Amino acid sequence: MPQQLKHRPHAKPTPSLRHLREKYGFRFIHGSHRAIDAVHVGPKSRVMVIGDHSHGDFVHALAHSAGRKTPYVFSSILPQGKIASNKSPELQGILSLIRKHRPDVIMFAFKMANWPARKKIYEVSRRANSRRLLAAMPEITADAVRQILPAETGLMEAETVSLSKFLEKSRGREMLIRTIGKDKEYFLKALIPKAKKYIIHSDVPTAGKVFNIPSGEAFFPPKGVHGEIYLSQGGVIGGMGVVKSGIKMGFAGNELHGVEWSSLHDKHLVNRLMQKLDAMETYKCSELGIGMHPNITLRNAGINPLLITKVINTLNLGFGKPRATPLGNVRDNDFLNIVVPHSLVSVGSKAIIETLSH
Repeated sequence: MPQQLKHRPHAKPTPSLRHLREKYGFRFIHGSHRAIDAVHVGPKSRVMVIGDHSHGDFVHALAHSAGRKTPYVFSSILPQGKIASNKSPELQGILSLIRKHRPDVIMFAFKMANWPARKKIYEVSRRANSRRLLAAMPEITADAVRQILPAETGLMEAETVSLSKFLEKSRGREMLIRTIGKDKEYFLKALIPKAKKYIIHSDVPTAGKVFNIPSGEAFFPPKGVHGEIYLSQGGVIGGMGVVKSGIKMGFAGNELHGVEWSSLHDKHLVNRLMQKLDAMETYKCSELGIGMHPNITLRNAGINPLLITKVINTLNLGFGKPRATPLGNVRDNDFLNIVVPHSLVSVGSKAIIETLSH
């Protein structure tokens, strides 16, 4: 039998499930239960829940939820004001525990700024247990736990995998994206690469990989992105803001070439976008993704980078280092998504998204 893992002692007593329910409501606890269900925790699973101080109560709730299924649960919370850098004692302590106990499941709730060395956890945990499942929840909020995580995700995961398999079969074909602006249609084309080194990625639980909770996105690194696309009202530039009137973007050879806006608000948003891309030293569209999560909408996603790419029936364009890596769905610090709220996306005669707005 594996050694039983216990909660690390904290300065304050670990809050009870009842206390957390009274503080955040039933749906918060239900969301925590669903998150544990999503990673398939069994009676003998070794579960580690890690987070920073700002996510402390969620870490406790996840640990309680995991404890309903297995006695082998460990939780660790980064103290307030601490940063998990490569040489920090907090990170080294966590890595030591991972090497010793070889968890089957790791739940990781965090603010990106607090965990600059988070990839070390991904890498060390994979070496300790090649079949481990690591679910990352960057920037998760209490509202997202209540509103989004309680969803039944089984069907969504099946549909996400099905879409990724369709895209896999469509290698070498062209994806056509149609949007409508001010009395004009815009067309953007992108090639689904045929070369084997390109990965059609499905953001769902997969043994040995990293994925995000909430999950629900199929995406791939495109080639030959060219044409124009229109971001109508409600479009999102991740972490920056929401389009108010409309933004037109032109692409050639995968590179963003020319951006036009329809309002002062959108002009400021474009300026922030271009400053970010300048800082990233890239204008290349490195990913195209399709959101599949049934409970995520443009309204409840806000501008949260974790959530916007999962908004059901939306297309997202990614800029920066692709996430489809040998580790799994690992997002680099310098990555940005633009979410297109209304479009007709098709490959051949098959429509993948049909939310075209006039």
